[in-house]
Amino acid sequence: MARVRKPITRTVEGKKNVARFCHPMRHGKTVRFFLGEDVEARRNLEALNRIFLVESNWVNPPTDTPDLIKTQWLGSDGFVKIKARAENAGRDIAVLQAEVTSLLAIIETRDKTIRDQNNELKALRGKKYCKEMLLDTLECAFGKWLADYSTPTADVDHKRTVKGDVARFVKHFGPKSKLFEMEGNEGKIRAWIHGLTRTIGKGENAIVKPLSPGRKHHVRVYCIKFLADCGVELDRKAITPVKQEDIDKARGGIKALDKRSAEAMVKALPTPWNDVFRIQTTIGLRPDECITLHRNNFADDFSRLTLSPLGALTLKTGGRTIPIPGEIRDMIMARVALNPIVFPHPKTGKAWGNPKNFDKRYAAALKKTAKALSIDTTMDARTARRTCASLLLQAGESPARIASLLGNTIEMILSHYGDPDTLNMDLSASTLCK
Repeated sequence: MARVRKPITRTVEGKKNVARFCHPMRHGKTVRFFLGEDVEARRNLEALNRIFLVESNWVNPPTDTPDLIKTQWLGSDGFVKIKARAENAGRDIAVLQAEVTSLLAIIETRDKTIRDQNNELKALRGKKYCKEMLLDTLECAFGKWLADYSTPTADVDHKRTVKGDVARFVKHFGPKSKLFEMEGNEGKIRAWIHGLTRTIGKGENAIVKPLSPGRKHHVRVYCIKFLADCGVELDRKAITPVKQEDIDKARGGIKALDKRSAEAMVKALPTPWNDVFRIQTTIGLRPDECITLHRNNFADDFSRLTLSPLGALTLKTGGRTIPIPGEIRDMIMARVALNPIVFPHPKTGKAWGNPKNFDKRYAAALKKTAKALSIDTTMDARTARRTCASLLLQAGESPARIASLLGNTIEMILSHYGDPDTLNMDLSASTLCK
């Protein structure tokens, strides 16, 4: 039969209101509780009896219990200290439960503090702090790297290529391989990259060829970045890069058109691709820069163009100011009269949402037209830009002036865009950089 407890009563000792009773969670030891001043003493006494008279409240006092009473009931550290085992087993369990609950709360608080400190360390040390069990294998590291690498605005095709190259690396060395075994194995990584091959065809007709030097270069860049982001410390110089001369030799000559072919392309291309092609061959804009052109970019008389971003469309190398020759000025003015955006999306009439879609449609139109004209030069969205650089070089312009016009470096103009061996043609655009 459960023991019937009598309510606790208040006594006055000196000028203090106190209560004396046998604490059920302290082995029946008589304790002395301070009830506060006269105004609150009665309310605190009622709260104390709500705990004392109901056994289920001993471990977890009601939420509305005043702090003055709760602190004295469980102790200032949040739990009742046990100095000896209680004779009553049920009472002992209740006391231990109170201790465990309070200790767990303390552990959780301290654990949160440790986690916060670790996060600060990670921010200070960067991703190299990730040497932990979560990233102990290549498979785990690859999964985390993909999550970090994938962003909504990333180029879908580029992401697919990068993922494929890194996945090939992980598969070759074994997904279960220890991540940090890669440290000190630069020679093994270098040998794998330089020995990469690709298979052309299927079955008996399949031909295995070495991967192109340009592709090997990209594989090297992506794999080194992957390992570095996952905290692996590598000697990058030991992973010998692909020689630039090998890349240039495999790529072949710069794919640009002569003046006659360029003029034929302008006449045969449908609108608006013919106008895009004219602008590129005249002032050398990148295809992604063409779709940022807006009325606000031009001077009042359309004599100069200042490139700037358009909405979500950004610029690769920032803005620059370009003089506009008269041969394309009328065309630009006519287009702006129809739409402030020079090259809007054909369906929405607004700016293109994804430059990649513009490049694909433009390249498809170029290839179709070149095939109809029997032009053998490989066509892409930057063929006209390369043609501009080549024609300006042949017209006698200095590489420095052309680099300023195209928004690039002299080395890039000579190695990737300008072809000094192109047939000499007198192009009026050669005066643009003066």
